Amino acid sequence: MGHIKGLSILRGETSIGLFVSGSAADKNIIFTNEDLEGLPKTEKQLFSVYDDHEQKESRHIEEGTGIALSAVLKRVGAADADEVKVRSVDGFECVVSELRSRRYYFPGLTRGEDEGRELRDPLVSFYKNGRKAKYYPHPTIMFGQQGLEDKNKDYFAKGARYLLVGNRERAFWAKGDRLSCNHYFGLDQVFALHEDGEDAIEQVELTFSEETCVVPGVRLGRRFWVEEMGLDPISGDEVFAVSESGVELPVDPKAENHVFFTGRDLKKVGFYGCGHIMEDFAGLRVGEIRIAEGPKEVRIPSEKSSGDFYIRVIQNDQETARYFYSFEELMRDYHDLLKQEDYCYYNHNMNQGKGGMRRVTGRGWKITDLLSLLPEIPNPEFIESGALQFQIFTKDTYKEKMAADGNELIEYRFLLTFEQDQRTQTGMEKGDTSTWEENELHFAPIHGNTPFRIYCGKSSANPAVYKNAEGMSLILM
Repeated sequence: MGHIKGLSILRGETSIGLFVSGSAADKNIIFTNEDLEGLPKTEKQLFSVYDDHEQKESRHIEEGTGIALSAVLKRVGAADADEVKVRSVDGFECVVSELRSRRYYFPGLTRGEDEGRELRDPLVSFYKNGRKAKYYPHPTIMFGQQGLEDKNKDYFAKGARYLLVGNRERAFWAKGDRLSCNHYFGLDQVFALHEDGEDAIEQVELTFSEETCVVPGVRLGRRFWVEEMGLDPISGDEVFAVSESGVELPVDPKAENHVFFTGRDLKKVGFYGCGHIMEDFAGLRVGEIRIAEGPKEVRIPSEKSSGDFYIRVIQNDQETARYFYSFEELMRDYHDLLKQEDYCYYNHNMNQGKGGMRRVTGRGWKITDLLSLLPEIPNPEFIESGALQFQIFTKDTYKEKMAADGNELIEYRFLLTFEQDQRTQTGMEKGDTSTWEENELHFAPIHGNTPFRIYCGKSSANPAVYKNAEGMSLILM
């Protein structure tokens, strides 16, 4: 399409219904709410659904109506994808692997019988049992069971807004000593930066030498600069947009600034502010970018073959090291790294299924502190630079997620927690150690299949809590 010759922000906004992206996709697609409403929803299927979350078992049959997930993946050029990550409007996330494996509908599930099973492909469903699904027109992605005891309810993310195939794609970074930490924004996060909320997108008309096209964009307003970047009061004399080639343009945070997709494939974003267009936008410099200097401390656990928590290091698809941490050794030799962090998130299963807010104050070790002591990690910047991805594993295998960017470990404050104060806004529930209003903290040890949980600062219980945490993998790029 060539270089952008002109840009104009069109009037009016629309809402994102579903964004499909990822490194395995040839192109990304945004379905607006209106697009989803207009899709021909011709597939109608019965699904057997099994759930035993929080020791509350349920087996039932649900009818979905919509379109095949394979048709959506084909549209983005990811027909061969074998794994998909789903995130819903309320923050719930799930990862479904082995997409091309056989999954079934068991009509006798409620009786514990597997006779009469039928093959089922994943369905993007807009209706449940003939009625509009929760969060309509955002769909529910429905999956069959791999076996009669397969707990497939864990994968039914109601109100799906985002599908990721392959690895997450980065949009731009924000770095500098005016920030509490560096930020790396994914393409899926761009829309959440909009002043009016994460559903809103604007239409941006791009003019090229011989054609024009309209692409999505978002406005970076006060909410972005204050809440995301932590700049209050906002100062414009230290903010610069930086291109991939290193060219810098001054940015006035109080003016109209936008990020926009630079082409119809929705793979890269540009920056527009004060009349300047930067189509090879790399990030924002806020203050000075300094690399930490000083001697590198190496501290690794003494145990070589077993422990309560492990860290695997993977390079070129091969495990090159595995470190085992016992609880006793962590308390003895890493006591100087103990931290206390507060997390507040939404839990769907509380308050007799109505949901509610839960606050946890955890004590333990920041994952980034442990990683920074390993010989494979030269400095903290390495963790967030894109040179590292991570995956967390639990002993019950409930949360085995696809790899995520290392910068999430810093931005969301991942904590290996061994004791916690837990409280629920809607009233005392199982595991609470304090009431919501109490000022005093009452810590209790973690009880589970391991001595640990991992908490992070995300908005939903899934993925803010990893119960029965037993280890993690570091994938060095």
